[in-house]
Amino acid sequence: MADETTVDTAGVTRTATGEIAEPVRTRSDSTPTQSQQSQTNTKTEDKTEAKAPADGKSLLNQQDGKDDKAGDKKDDKAAVGAPEAYTDFKVPEGFTLDSEVAKRAGGLFKELNLSQEGAQKLIDLYTAETKAAFEAPFNAYQDMRKEWRDKVSGDREMGHRLPEIKTNVTQMLNTHLGPVLADQFREAMDLTGVGDHPAFVRAFDILSSLLVEPRSHVAGSRPSPFGQARNAEPISAAAAMYPHLPSRS
Repeated sequence: MADETTVDTAGVTRTATGEIAEPVRTRSDSTPTQSQQSQTNTKTEDKTEAKAPADGKSLLNQQDGKDDKAGDKKDDKAAVGAPEAYTDFKVPEGFTLDSEVAKRAGGLFKELNLSQEGAQKLIDLYTAETKAAFEAPFNAYQDMRKEWRDKVSGDREMGHRLPEIKTNVTQMLNTHLGPVLADQFREAMDLTGVGDHPAFVRAFDILSSLLVEPRSHVAGSRPSPFGQARNAEPISAAAAMYPHLPSRS
């Protein structure tokens, strides 16, 4: 039979003899129930998943899986170096890469550990700069000749007479140089461009006017009144040269 207890006016539990009774421990105070045990295990698992990452980075500094994979691919691509042997490099149409230059460039690319793609970029730069350097003198030469031709066409004395000057110069060359030398002279003018220079055109205009027969027809009106009349006595040379001499009258 259990000891009887009573609660006094102060709310203290006492035994039948008046002593303070020991508190009674229930099952929930000493042994966790199955539900409490399950909650405890869940909290433990949550704490396990929230552990700090092995790389030591904070939560906000961590990248997701997609970024990490992209970074790995980028690093792998950057890590690709020179191949065992470079394939033929691509060059613009009409451009030929010298074999000796390609060989020396390949050795340098190998030393710098350049990939095929990186080496091709340097080849592209080389071909572009070489082409520009090659075309620069030719473009300057064409611009100079155009400037000369514009000056001749705009000249007040030669511009409107340019077709006539060309015809006179052509006739002069054919007449005084012969067909072979005339053709060679024309080739030299085309090669050097001197035939476009204003001073050259002006000089040959003057020379052709002196050496080419005029194409205009010179017509006579009637016989000279000082000519020899029919059945007249011959006159002296002096009288023919000086018809107004008194001795002729």
